[in-house]
Amino acid sequence: MKRVITILLAAMLILSPAACGGKGNDEPPPPAQTSEQSAADQRAEQEANERAEQERAEQERIAAERAEQERLAAEEAERAEQERLAAEAAERAEQERLEAEEAERAEQERLAREQLMADLSNRLQEEYEAENWGSVVSTAAEIITEFPGSEEAQIAEEYAEEAAEAITAAGEAALARLDIEYDRVEGYTWYYPRSMPDYADIRTYVAPYIGQQGNDTWLRLVFDYTGRDWIFFTNLIINVDGDVTRKSFNRSDIHRDNNTRVWEYLDYEPSVSDVRLLAAIAASDETIVRFDGTYQYDHTVTAAEKAGITDILTVYDYLRN
Repeated sequence: MKRVITILLAAMLILSPAACGGKGNDEPPPPAQTSEQSAADQRAEQEANERAEQERAEQERIAAERAEQERLAAEEAERAEQERLAAEAAERAEQERLEAEEAERAEQERLAREQLMADLSNRLQEEYEAENWGSVVSTAAEIITEFPGSEEAQIAEEYAEEAAEAITAAGEAALARLDIEYDRVEGYTWYYPRSMPDYADIRTYVAPYIGQQGNDTWLRLVFDYTGRDWIFFTNLIINVDGDVTRKSFNRSDIHRDNNTRVWEYLDYEPSVSDVRLLAAIAASDETIVRFDGTYQYDHTVTAAEKAGITDILTVYDYLRN
């Protein structure tokens, strides 16, 4: 029995692949890992996973930063565009405002010019009808200067020519009624109305007079109070047919002196409004001049004074034109 088992075992060995020279599955199995190798492998795998996680986190961070930068850049671009549009809108609004202001200013200037033309034309007509020839000439000259080539300027030239002829005729006639004094040393010529006293202490009066030297001609105006008592006037209240004009002066403007009587007088260069007032006095039915100060004195302008005012104003226009 034992012999039979031995023979069978031998036969099996002879028939095995190794015994026949073939490879078969006779490789030895890998040796079993130790616990240290297994722990090392796990650590390596864990480190690999951690590195992969870190790389993924870094990529996500970079991507997030890039996205944030792109978002900020987009916001900045949008803000810049909005600012540009706002600036353009503000610039357009400012330009429109300036254009509107310029248009309004131009319109106001046009209306002002139209009003000036109307005022000058009305004044010219009024002075012409009143035969205030000097005012006609000056107003016509203003129209011609301000509105050259206009229809109104042509009319003004015609009025000025007619006024000049009237001034010449009236001036020569009035000149014969004036007292004329010549200063041969300094070259002055003085023209006085005959109603004006030779001295300041004769009587109370109102009178203009004319000075001339070379090509210069000027007008002077005297308000003279003469009486027994001082009034120390510094104001004039002038009532011309009910229309009242008030004028005030400094005390230093008034000349005062006395002898058997006292006299206080004012001698100054009249303004344009004063010249118009003189013309109104000359044409009035009644003019009362109040010398007003510490005390008061009323003087009614005489017919001779009015005639003298008319002659002086007429000659003044004649000499200037």
